[in-house]
Amino acid sequence: MSVMQDKDAAKTTPGGNNMSVVNELSSDEAPVFAGSALNEQEKPKTRYRILVVEDDSSLARLEASFLSANDYTVVIASTGELAITTLSNFNPDLVVLDLELPGLLSGWDVLQVLRQRARIPV
Repeated sequence: MSVMQDKDAAKTTPGGNNMSVVNELSSDEAPVFAGSALNEQEKPKTRYRILVVEDDSSLARLEASFLSANDYTVVIASTGELAITTLSNFNPDLVVLDLELPGLLSGWDVLQVLRQRARIPV
């Protein structure tokens, strides 16, 4: 039995955000990703849509990369205003929301608009 390790990390300026994703699985527990062992009839028909609202571009790219690698459709919005505009066009199934956004609308403001418009998990 071998151990697999997958690690992604992002760092910002001092006092900023740090994110590290580490997955360690034995080869027996490792997930089977779409396309590796599934035939065309067994693949999921729907790709879930995720809106990532994050002003730190390196962290947003890391999150989007991880989600895309796991077969999700991802759109990134870097401001609250852009997030609100994107909600109507993209119709996400899930929103990953940074609460401390620059600009006129904070993450809390975006959350308030989200709650008024739809029941999307955040």
